[in-house]
Amino acid sequence: MSFLRNCWYMAGWGDELAEKPLGRKFLNEPVVMFRDEHGVAHALADRCPHRFLPLSLGHCAASGIVCAYHGLRFNAAGACVANPKGEVPKNASVRRYPLTERHAMLWIWMGDEARADPALIPDFSFNDRASNYLEGRYLLMQGNYQLATDNILDLSHIDFVHANSLAPLFSVAPRESVEVRQVGNSVWSDRYFHDVIPRSKGFERDGALPQDGQLYDRWIEVRWDAPACMLLWGGLVKKGDPKSQECNLLSVTHTHIFTPETESVSHYWFGVSHRHSEGPEYEQRAKEGAQFLIVPFQAEDGPILAAQQQSLGDQDFWDAKPVMLAGDAAALRARRLLAQMIATEQENGGG
Repeated sequence: MSFLRNCWYMAGWGDELAEKPLGRKFLNEPVVMFRDEHGVAHALADRCPHRFLPLSLGHCAASGIVCAYHGLRFNAAGACVANPKGEVPKNASVRRYPLTERHAMLWIWMGDEARADPALIPDFSFNDRASNYLEGRYLLMQGNYQLATDNILDLSHIDFVHANSLAPLFSVAPRESVEVRQVGNSVWSDRYFHDVIPRSKGFERDGALPQDGQLYDRWIEVRWDAPACMLLWGGLVKKGDPKSQECNLLSVTHTHIFTPETESVSHYWFGVSHRHSEGPEYEQRAKEGAQFLIVPFQAEDGPILAAQQQSLGDQDFWDAKPVMLAGDAAALRARRLLAQMIATEQENGGG
């Protein structure tokens, strides 16, 4: 399987990286991330060129990282700059990966360093802590990252996979419609629930629901950006009211991002955000929301994803000749767009 290399992959929440180095594998490549004395995050290949010990087992020191085996110190550019037992070995260096921090998230570039433009990072500014309460979580999922993307872009599975967890929070909707649109290289899956009858109070603003005889309109919109970065925005208004922030009775803003560890294992970061302007009580709501979601994601989506991966094995998704349903339209658009981007990259010499 080929990966898109010249793009930004999420590598972690910013607060996951503290005083100790953090080792993770991305696109089959072991990477170590660490902060220098100024708090700036850096990433290097996670293998000392001397005896091949992972540098993530070492410690941070003087703008770099020290190998735990023989004390070789590497700077943020990946060059060996100190050997406590003698001269610095010639050609002792490790690969540096561009790593930047934006929207409370760490982003890594796995391709050509010269093309690593931070302006290409998808907009997740609703996570910026200066104006938002953010609660982020992390899971390691046993399954291919595109299967995970399919899951988020087609939320019709909620009624079945999450029948006893998330589904009861949704409302009875006599009419439901789905629209798929593409804006540049972003794919949107917009799901609308019309003439909604409230089923439970859920996460709506205190005292806002339900009202006897009142019908509502609800929406969940998911934006996909390559390779597997998804924003989920949802809301609910009284029937006939505009879909505006002022009328929104149920504000939901989620992050769902997958980065491949390997072809069959994926890093999964999800987060819940609320604006400071909504009130200080929404900080607690963000924490409760993220903690509530981790159980169904891990115990329900996780086994589904793992079983899909086991069923497919090493077989290519398209070679398995999948039967498509109407709800697959957004996921198919994203898969095809990503395949085009990978093919174009390879035609131009790869990453």
